[in-house]
Amino acid sequence: MTSHVENILRSTLMVFLEAAPYIVLGLLAAAILYAFFPREKIEQHFGRKGIWPVIKASLIGIPLPLCSCGVLPMAMSLRDRGASRGATVSFLVSTPETGVDSIAVTYALINPVMTILRPVAAFISAAVAGLAVDAWGGREVNAEQGHDTDCQVCGDHDCETDHAWTTRLRGSLRYIVNDFFPDIANWLLLGLVVSGIVAALVPSDFLADVPVSAQLFLAVAAGVPIYICASASTPIAAVLMAKGVSPGAALVFLLVGPATNLASLLVVGRRLGKRTAIIYLLSLVLVALLIGWLVNATMGGWNWVPRIANPELHEHYTLFNWLGAGLLLLGFLYTWWRQMRPRRSDLAHLRQQEE
Repeated sequence: MTSHVENILRSTLMVFLEAAPYIVLGLLAAAILYAFFPREKIEQHFGRKGIWPVIKASLIGIPLPLCSCGVLPMAMSLRDRGASRGATVSFLVSTPETGVDSIAVTYALINPVMTILRPVAAFISAAVAGLAVDAWGGREVNAEQGHDTDCQVCGDHDCETDHAWTTRLRGSLRYIVNDFFPDIANWLLLGLVVSGIVAALVPSDFLADVPVSAQLFLAVAAGVPIYICASASTPIAAVLMAKGVSPGAALVFLLVGPATNLASLLVVGRRLGKRTAIIYLLSLVLVALLIGWLVNATMGGWNWVPRIANPELHEHYTLFNWLGAGLLLLGFLYTWWRQMRPRRSDLAHLRQQEE
Protein backbone atom coordinates (compact mmCIF):
# COMPACT_ATOMS: atom_id res chain seq x y z
CA MET A 1 0.00 0.00 0.00
CA THR A 2 2.79 2.39 0.96
CA SER A 3 4.63 1.72 -2.31
CA HIS A 4 1.51 2.52 -4.34
CA VAL A 5 1.04 5.79 -2.47
CA GLU A 6 4.70 6.67 -2.99
CA ASN A 7 4.41 5.91 -6.71
CA ILE A 8 1.30 8.07 -7.02
CA LEU A 9 2.95 10.96 -5.17
CA ARG A 10 6.08 10.62 -7.27
CA SER A 11 4.11 10.50 -10.52
CA THR A 12 2.00 13.48 -9.51
CA LEU A 13 5.13 15.46 -8.71
CA MET A 14 6.65 14.46 -12.06
CA VAL A 15 3.50 15.56 -13.89
CA PHE A 16 3.49 18.85 -12.01
CA LEU A 17 7.18 19.48 -12.70
CA GLU A 18 6.76 18.65 -16.36
CA ALA A 19 3.62 20.71 -16.86
CA ALA A 20 4.34 23.73 -14.66
CA PRO A 21 6.80 25.69 -16.85
CA TYR A 22 4.61 25.27 -19.92
CA ILE A 23 1.53 26.42 -18.02
CA VAL A 24 3.45 29.51 -16.90
CA LEU A 25 4.57 30.13 -20.50
CA GLY A 26 0.97 29.75 -21.62
CA LEU A 27 -0.13 32.33 -19.06
CA LEU A 28 2.57 34.73 -20.23
CA ALA A 29 1.52 34.19 -23.85
CA ALA A 30 -2.09 34.89 -22.83
CA ALA A 31 -0.98 38.12 -21.16
CA ILE A 32 0.83 39.23 -24.31
CA LEU A 33 -2.22 38.33 -26.38
CA TYR A 34 -4.49 40.42 -24.18
CA ALA A 35 -2.09 43.35 -24.16
CA PHE A 36 -1.25 43.64 -27.84
CA PHE A 37 -3.97 41.88 -29.87
CA PRO A 38 -7.14 43.98 -30.07
CA ARG A 39 -10.49 42.23 -29.98
CA GLU A 40 -11.46 43.37 -33.46
CA LYS A 41 -8.45 41.56 -34.99
CA ILE A 42 -9.31 38.31 -33.22
CA GLU A 43 -12.94 38.62 -34.28
CA GLN A 44 -11.85 39.35 -37.84
CA HIS A 45 -9.71 36.21 -38.18
CA PHE A 46 -11.32 33.75 -35.76
CA GLY A 47 -14.71 35.14 -34.80
CA ARG A 48 -16.97 33.54 -37.40
CA LYS A 49 -18.06 29.98 -38.06
CA GLY A 50 -16.68 28.41 -41.20
CA ILE A 51 -13.70 26.65 -42.65
CA TRP A 52 -11.22 29.53 -42.90
CA PRO A 53 -11.11 30.58 -39.23
CA VAL A 54 -10.71 26.90 -38.31
CA ILE A 55 -7.91 26.37 -40.84
CA LYS A 56 -6.11 29.54 -39.69
CA ALA A 57 -6.31 28.46 -36.06
CA SER A 58 -5.09 24.95 -36.94
CA LEU A 59 -2.10 26.25 -38.90
CA ILE A 60 -1.12 28.87 -36.33
CA GLY A 61 -1.11 26.30 -33.55
CA ILE A 62 1.20 23.77 -35.24
CA PRO A 63 4.59 25.49 -34.67
CA LEU A 64 3.88 26.82 -31.18
CA PRO A 65 5.79 24.91 -28.45
CA LEU A 66 2.95 24.78 -25.91
CA CYS A 67 1.58 21.68 -24.18
CA SER A 68 -2.05 20.80 -23.59
CA CYS A 69 -2.07 22.62 -20.25
CA GLY A 70 0.07 25.52 -21.39
CA VAL A 71 -2.21 26.16 -24.36
CA LEU A 72 -5.34 26.33 -22.19
CA PRO A 73 -4.83 29.93 -21.04
CA MET A 74 -4.00 31.10 -24.55
CA ALA A 75 -6.90 29.25 -26.18
CA MET A 76 -9.39 30.48 -23.61
CA SER A 77 -8.08 34.02 -23.96
CA LEU A 78 -8.65 33.74 -27.72
CA ARG A 79 -12.20 32.76 -26.89
CA ASP A 80 -12.57 35.68 -24.51
CA ARG A 81 -11.29 38.01 -27.24
CA GLY A 82 -13.98 36.93 -29.68
CA ALA A 83 -12.82 33.70 -31.37
CA SER A 84 -15.52 31.19 -32.31
CA ARG A 85 -15.78 27.89 -30.49
CA GLY A 86 -14.66 26.00 -33.60
CA ALA A 87 -11.53 28.11 -34.05
CA THR A 88 -10.78 27.89 -30.32
CA VAL A 89 -11.03 24.10 -30.37
CA SER A 90 -8.85 23.88 -33.52
CA PHE A 91 -6.16 25.94 -31.82
CA LEU A 92 -6.55 23.87 -28.66
CA VAL A 93 -5.97 20.64 -30.62
CA SER A 94 -3.20 21.56 -33.07
CA THR A 95 -0.98 23.50 -30.66
CA PRO A 96 -0.20 20.76 -28.10
CA GLU A 97 -0.09 17.92 -30.66
CA THR A 98 3.07 19.26 -32.22
CA GLY A 99 5.54 22.15 -32.17
CA VAL A 100 8.94 23.09 -33.48
CA ASP A 101 10.59 21.41 -30.50
CA SER A 102 8.64 18.13 -30.73
CA ILE A 103 9.11 17.99 -34.51
CA ALA A 104 12.87 18.15 -33.99
CA VAL A 105 12.71 15.45 -31.29
CA THR A 106 10.60 13.26 -33.58
CA TYR A 107 13.25 13.44 -36.29
CA ALA A 108 16.01 12.68 -33.80
CA LEU A 109 14.34 9.73 -32.05
CA ILE A 110 12.02 8.14 -34.62
CA ASN A 111 12.46 8.85 -38.34
CA PRO A 112 11.81 11.46 -41.07
CA VAL A 113 8.49 9.85 -42.12
CA MET A 114 6.95 10.26 -38.67
CA THR A 115 8.40 13.77 -38.57
CA ILE A 116 6.25 14.65 -41.60
CA LEU A 117 3.21 12.61 -40.64
CA ARG A 118 2.91 14.14 -37.18
CA PRO A 119 2.23 17.82 -38.10
CA VAL A 120 0.07 16.79 -41.07
CA ALA A 121 -2.05 14.57 -38.84
CA ALA A 122 -2.20 17.33 -36.22
CA PHE A 123 -3.57 19.78 -38.78
CA ILE A 124 -6.19 17.29 -40.01
CA SER A 125 -7.37 16.37 -36.52
CA ALA A 126 -7.55 20.02 -35.44
CA ALA A 127 -9.46 21.10 -38.54
CA VAL A 128 -11.97 18.25 -38.23
CA ALA A 129 -12.51 18.96 -34.52
CA GLY A 130 -13.10 22.65 -35.15
CA LEU A 131 -15.49 22.06 -38.05
CA ALA A 132 -17.37 19.43 -36.01
CA VAL A 133 -17.84 21.91 -33.17
CA ASP A 134 -19.08 24.54 -35.63
CA ALA A 135 -21.48 22.05 -37.21
CA TRP A 136 -22.86 20.28 -34.12
CA GLY A 137 -21.88 22.46 -31.20
CA GLY A 138 -25.17 24.31 -31.12
CA ARG A 139 -25.90 27.99 -31.42
CA GLU A 140 -22.85 30.20 -31.01
CA VAL A 141 -23.06 32.42 -27.96
CA ASN A 142 -20.92 35.31 -26.90
CA ALA A 143 -17.79 34.33 -25.04
CA GLU A 144 -17.64 34.82 -21.31
CA GLN A 145 -16.12 38.24 -21.05
CA GLY A 146 -16.72 38.81 -17.33
CA HIS A 147 -13.47 40.60 -16.59
CA ASP A 148 -12.32 41.15 -20.16
CA THR A 149 -12.51 44.70 -21.43
CA ASP A 150 -11.27 46.49 -24.51
CA CYS A 151 -8.69 48.27 -22.38
CA GLN A 152 -6.78 46.13 -19.89
CA VAL A 153 -5.22 49.22 -18.30
CA CYS A 154 -8.11 51.47 -17.28
CA GLY A 155 -11.06 49.08 -17.78
CA ASP A 156 -12.94 51.48 -20.04
CA HIS A 157 -14.69 49.92 -23.04
CA ASP A 158 -14.53 53.28 -24.84
CA CYS A 159 -10.97 54.13 -23.94
CA GLU A 160 -9.09 55.74 -26.83
CA THR A 161 -5.84 56.39 -24.95
CA ASP A 162 -2.76 54.92 -26.59
CA HIS A 163 -1.16 53.48 -23.47
CA ALA A 164 2.55 52.66 -23.42
CA TRP A 165 3.33 49.01 -24.10
CA THR A 166 4.76 48.56 -20.60
CA THR A 167 1.57 49.92 -19.06
CA ARG A 168 -0.57 47.68 -21.27
CA LEU A 169 1.48 44.64 -20.32
CA ARG A 170 1.25 45.39 -16.60
CA GLY A 171 -2.51 45.74 -16.86
CA SER A 172 -2.78 42.50 -18.80
CA LEU A 173 -0.64 40.63 -16.27
CA ARG A 174 -2.89 41.88 -13.48
CA TYR A 175 -5.90 40.53 -15.34
CA ILE A 176 -4.27 37.11 -15.88
CA VAL A 177 -3.16 36.78 -12.25
CA ASN A 178 -6.27 38.18 -10.55
CA ASP A 179 -9.08 37.03 -12.84
CA PHE A 180 -8.12 34.65 -15.61
CA PHE A 181 -5.97 32.08 -13.79
CA PRO A 182 -8.30 31.83 -10.76
CA ASP A 183 -11.11 30.85 -13.12
CA ILE A 184 -9.30 27.66 -14.20
CA ALA A 185 -6.87 27.04 -11.31
CA ASN A 186 -8.84 24.49 -9.28
CA TRP A 187 -9.95 22.53 -12.34
CA LEU A 188 -6.40 22.56 -13.67
CA LEU A 189 -4.95 21.24 -10.42
CA LEU A 190 -7.61 18.52 -10.19
CA GLY A 191 -6.77 17.30 -13.69
CA LEU A 192 -3.02 17.29 -12.98
CA VAL A 193 -3.46 15.30 -9.77
CA VAL A 194 -5.74 12.72 -11.38
CA SER A 195 -3.35 12.48 -14.34
CA GLY A 196 -0.53 11.69 -11.93
CA ILE A 197 -2.63 8.92 -10.36
CA VAL A 198 -3.38 7.41 -13.78
CA ALA A 199 0.27 7.68 -14.82
CA ALA A 200 1.32 5.74 -11.73
CA LEU A 201 -1.12 2.90 -12.37
CA VAL A 202 -0.62 2.40 -16.14
CA PRO A 203 2.71 0.76 -17.15
CA SER A 204 4.47 2.30 -20.12
CA ASP A 205 4.96 -1.03 -21.98
CA PHE A 206 1.50 -2.56 -21.61
CA LEU A 207 0.82 -2.27 -25.37
CA ALA A 208 3.78 -4.35 -26.49
CA ASP A 209 2.07 -7.78 -26.50
CA VAL A 210 -1.32 -6.53 -27.74
CA PRO A 211 -2.56 -7.29 -31.32
CA VAL A 212 -2.02 -4.45 -33.78
CA SER A 213 -5.73 -3.79 -34.24
CA ALA A 214 -6.27 -3.40 -30.50
CA GLN A 215 -3.19 -1.23 -29.99
CA LEU A 216 -4.96 1.74 -31.58
CA PHE A 217 -7.75 1.70 -29.01
CA LEU A 218 -5.42 1.08 -26.09
CA ALA A 219 -3.26 4.00 -27.24
CA VAL A 220 -6.39 6.15 -26.96
CA ALA A 221 -7.17 4.72 -23.52
CA ALA A 222 -3.65 5.52 -22.37
CA GLY A 223 -3.41 8.94 -23.98
CA VAL A 224 -6.75 10.59 -23.21
CA PRO A 225 -6.71 10.94 -19.40
CA ILE A 226 -3.03 11.63 -18.69
CA TYR A 227 -1.03 14.81 -19.06
CA ILE A 228 1.93 14.53 -21.38
CA CYS A 229 3.37 17.21 -23.60
CA ALA A 230 4.34 16.71 -27.25
CA SER A 231 8.07 16.61 -26.56
CA ALA A 232 7.74 14.18 -23.64
CA SER A 233 5.43 11.87 -25.60
CA THR A 234 7.99 11.48 -28.39
CA PRO A 235 10.61 9.34 -26.57
CA ILE A 236 7.81 7.25 -25.05
CA ALA A 237 6.37 6.60 -28.51
CA ALA A 238 9.85 5.78 -29.79
CA VAL A 239 10.42 3.28 -26.99
CA LEU A 240 7.01 1.69 -27.57
CA MET A 241 7.85 1.29 -31.28
CA ALA A 242 11.20 -0.22 -30.35
CA LYS A 243 9.30 -2.80 -28.26
CA GLY A 244 7.02 -3.74 -31.17
CA VAL A 245 4.13 -1.27 -31.05
CA SER A 246 2.76 -0.47 -34.51
CA PRO A 247 3.56 2.95 -36.06
CA GLY A 248 -0.17 3.71 -36.30
CA ALA A 249 -0.67 3.18 -32.56
CA ALA A 250 2.40 5.29 -31.80
CA LEU A 251 0.99 8.10 -33.96
CA VAL A 252 -2.38 7.81 -32.21
CA PHE A 253 -0.60 8.24 -28.88
CA LEU A 254 1.35 11.22 -30.23
CA LEU A 255 -1.92 12.86 -31.33
CA VAL A 256 -4.27 12.02 -28.47
CA GLY A 257 -1.84 12.13 -25.55
CA PRO A 258 -0.66 15.75 -25.86
CA ALA A 259 -4.04 17.11 -27.05
CA THR A 260 -6.16 15.71 -24.22
CA ASN A 261 -6.04 15.30 -20.49
CA LEU A 262 -8.51 15.62 -17.67
CA ALA A 263 -7.46 19.21 -16.99
CA SER A 264 -8.14 20.38 -20.55
CA LEU A 265 -11.44 18.47 -20.75
CA LEU A 266 -12.65 20.01 -17.49
CA VAL A 267 -11.71 23.53 -18.57
CA VAL A 268 -13.23 23.13 -22.05
CA GLY A 269 -16.45 21.81 -20.55
CA ARG A 270 -16.60 24.72 -18.13
CA ARG A 271 -15.73 27.51 -20.57
CA LEU A 272 -17.10 26.25 -23.92
CA GLY A 273 -19.89 23.93 -22.79
CA LYS A 274 -20.28 20.20 -22.20
CA ARG A 275 -21.46 19.55 -25.77
CA THR A 276 -18.36 21.23 -27.18
CA ALA A 277 -16.14 19.19 -24.86
CA ILE A 278 -17.78 15.94 -25.98
CA ILE A 279 -17.50 16.82 -29.69
CA TYR A 280 -13.90 17.93 -29.17
CA LEU A 281 -12.96 14.61 -27.57
CA LEU A 282 -14.92 12.31 -29.91
CA SER A 283 -13.80 13.98 -33.13
CA LEU A 284 -10.16 13.97 -32.02
CA VAL A 285 -10.27 10.30 -31.02
CA LEU A 286 -12.07 9.16 -34.19
CA VAL A 287 -9.74 11.07 -36.52
CA ALA A 288 -6.66 9.77 -34.66
CA LEU A 289 -7.92 6.19 -34.92
CA LEU A 290 -8.63 6.60 -38.64
CA ILE A 291 -5.19 8.09 -39.32
CA GLY A 292 -3.51 5.38 -37.25
CA TRP A 293 -5.38 2.66 -39.13
CA LEU A 294 -4.42 4.18 -42.50
CA VAL A 295 -0.76 4.34 -41.46
CA ASN A 296 -0.76 0.68 -40.44
CA ALA A 297 -2.66 -0.36 -43.57
CA THR A 298 -0.46 1.50 -46.05
CA MET A 299 2.91 1.80 -44.30
CA GLY A 300 2.87 -0.99 -41.72
CA GLY A 301 5.26 -3.12 -43.77
CA TRP A 302 7.96 -0.44 -43.79
CA ASN A 303 11.04 -0.53 -41.60
CA TRP A 304 9.80 1.53 -38.66
CA VAL A 305 12.65 0.77 -36.24
CA PRO A 306 13.12 4.10 -34.43
CA ARG A 307 16.40 5.90 -34.18
CA ILE A 308 16.38 5.99 -30.43
CA ALA A 309 19.45 4.13 -29.20
CA ASN A 310 18.59 3.53 -25.57
CA PRO A 311 14.98 2.50 -24.82
CA GLU A 312 15.33 3.35 -21.15
CA LEU A 313 14.00 6.80 -20.35
CA HIS A 314 15.39 8.87 -17.53
CA GLU A 315 13.74 12.06 -16.37
CA HIS A 316 16.10 14.96 -15.66
CA TYR A 317 14.45 18.09 -14.35
CA THR A 318 16.32 21.35 -14.78
CA LEU A 319 16.04 24.82 -13.31
CA PHE A 320 13.41 25.47 -15.99
CA ASN A 321 11.11 22.85 -14.46
CA TRP A 322 11.70 23.81 -10.84
CA LEU A 323 11.35 27.52 -11.51
CA GLY A 324 8.10 26.92 -13.40
CA ALA A 325 6.80 24.69 -10.59
CA GLY A 326 7.67 27.31 -7.99
CA LEU A 327 5.92 30.08 -9.93
CA LEU A 328 2.86 27.94 -10.55
CA LEU A 329 2.67 26.91 -6.88
CA LEU A 330 2.83 30.58 -5.89
CA GLY A 331 0.01 31.21 -8.35
CA PHE A 332 -2.15 28.53 -6.73
CA LEU A 333 -1.40 29.82 -3.23
CA TYR A 334 -2.17 33.40 -4.24
CA THR A 335 -5.43 32.29 -5.89
CA TRP A 336 -6.55 30.35 -2.82
CA TRP A 337 -5.60 33.27 -0.56
CA ARG A 338 -7.73 35.61 -2.67
CA GLN A 339 -10.60 33.12 -2.63
CA MET A 340 -10.45 32.81 1.16
CA ARG A 341 -10.09 36.54 1.81
CA PRO A 342 -13.74 37.48 1.07
CA ARG A 343 -14.94 34.68 3.35
CA ARG A 344 -12.81 36.00 6.20
CA SER A 345 -14.10 39.52 5.66
CA ASP A 346 -17.67 38.21 5.65
CA LEU A 347 -17.05 36.45 8.96
CA ALA A 348 -15.58 39.60 10.44
CA HIS A 349 -18.60 41.56 9.26
CA LEU A 350 -20.96 39.06 10.89
CA ARG A 351 -19.03 39.26 14.14
CA GLN A 352 -19.27 43.04 14.10
CA GLN A 353 -23.02 42.77 13.60
CA GLU A 354 -23.34 40.31 16.49
CA GLU A 355 -21.39 42.66 18.76
